[in-house]
Amino acid sequence: MQPRLEVRNAEIERARHTAAPRKWRRDATVSHFLMTFTCLVFVACSAPAAPPAASARVPAQGSALTITYVANEGFLITAGGRAVLVDALFRPSPGGFGARPGDALIAQMTQGAPPFARIDALLVSHDHQDHFDPALVQAFLARHPETTLLSTGAICATVAAAGGPAARMRHIRIDLGASAVESVAGMSVKAARVRHGGEPSFPLNFLPASCAGTTTENLAWLVTIDGRKFLHVGDAWTEGKVKTYRKLGLPAERIDVLFLSYFDFSGATAAFVKNELKPRYIIAMHVPTRGGERDLAEFRKAFPNAIVFTKPLEARTLN
Repeated sequence: MQPRLEVRNAEIERARHTAAPRKWRRDATVSHFLMTFTCLVFVACSAPAAPPAASARVPAQGSALTITYVANEGFLITAGGRAVLVDALFRPSPGGFGARPGDALIAQMTQGAPPFARIDALLVSHDHQDHFDPALVQAFLARHPETTLLSTGAICATVAAAGGPAARMRHIRIDLGASAVESVAGMSVKAARVRHGGEPSFPLNFLPASCAGTTTENLAWLVTIDGRKFLHVGDAWTEGKVKTYRKLGLPAERIDVLFLSYFDFSGATAAFVKNELKPRYIIAMHVPTRGGERDLAEFRKAFPNAIVFTKPLEARTLN
């Protein structure tokens, strides 16, 4: 029995001598892992943050847009200390569509009372009487030396003839379906010539006789203001212009705010807007003060989240 006991004691002794090195190796492995993990964490925390994916709709900091309704298709758009006024200076026109600014509101804009104290760009889409009045534009430019007018060559010439400052006008002369880009007060202003809705299929009865048989020179505006983009199409209707809009590259522009006429709600329009333009916000324009309820209901059905202004100087801030 003695030899067996000696063998057993020898095994125990060997175990005592070999266990410590195994534990040491295990501890060393754990220590190496912890040191490696700590280094990786340090490197990860020290490295600059990766930029957001290109598809992420992340607005620029401090770039909330404030939209103030004037009348019809007239809007004031402000962001980051910049301001753009579109199709807001016009007089009531008999038989015209949409709301119209009253004398008090016209005076407020012309005299620069808030929120119209500083206007960097004045945009006029076309020369119809429910969008443009040359005397009002001339008077506005006289009281706002900081403002640059951007419009068609014909409109700029008309305002200049009324005494407007030609040096502060940008004449947009482009063919149908073409575009041009201007820079104003750090903003990118892209003008695209697109056909006026309804032309040439039916006449508009509130236009002067000199317009009979002619095609309206209508400009759509894609403006980048403090990193945000809005698209105001003037009196263009989306249906029938999808190919033109694609050619102009509008689906790739990542539009934040789309201004769309309240009667522009066809299935083709809704599909293109939702699936290709994909604006973050839609604002109805050309909304009449009375009548039009049926079309407006259809518009809301096509675009349930659309913003519809009903009162002059009503405003929304969009993040």
